[in-house]
Amino acid sequence: MEVDQNTEFGRDRLRPPGSPPGPPVIQENTSKNFDSRLSQHSDSASLSPKRAKSSLRLRYEAETQVIQRKLGDLESIREKLGLSQRKMAQLLLVDPSAWTRWTKGDDQAPPHIFRMLQWYLALEEKYPALDVNFWLNTVAQTTEKSSALQKIEPLRRDVTSLSVITSSQSARIEALAAELKSARRKSVRWLVGLFFLGVLGGFVNCLIYVHSLK
Repeated sequence: MEVDQNTEFGRDRLRPPGSPPGPPVIQENTSKNFDSRLSQHSDSASLSPKRAKSSLRLRYEAETQVIQRKLGDLESIREKLGLSQRKMAQLLLVDPSAWTRWTKGDDQAPPHIFRMLQWYLALEEKYPALDVNFWLNTVAQTTEKSSALQKIEPLRRDVTSLSVITSSQSARIEALAAELKSARRKSVRWLVGLFFLGVLGGFVNCLIYVHSLK
């Protein structure tokens, strides 16, 4: 009967009697098998084909190439407009770092950027008044208006609170005026009553005097 020396049972059979049992046997091939599987998985992942582009994406890229052949690349369009990279980014409402990535080739500009520039150049050609300064000033005026509205808003709240206080005070003044008017009416009535009492008293005194003369 053959005994496998690579197993714990085989080593115990070959160990002299009375000797303590040895440590458990750890399979050395486990880590090697795991490394080989991992390398095979990474190789298969690297060799896997890239995801194919959709037909719509291919159509957009083809239209972008047509626009580029007609108008030039992004830098050519920028030089044609006479704008700096910062002004160009403001015109397109993008971050300047995005324009730098597009022009250096680190990233491809989205198709809608070329479509926007095509429409812009066509609009400027048909309506010269709608030039770059018009759009940039419009953006600047919008920003200034928004900041001005932010500054005006606290003043508007203060005016609203003051109008509420004024309305409450005016109501109180009207109530005081009504009380004063009623008090004046009462005082006039008292004066008229006192006048008639005085006249009546004088008349009574005259009668008494005439009666005493008789």
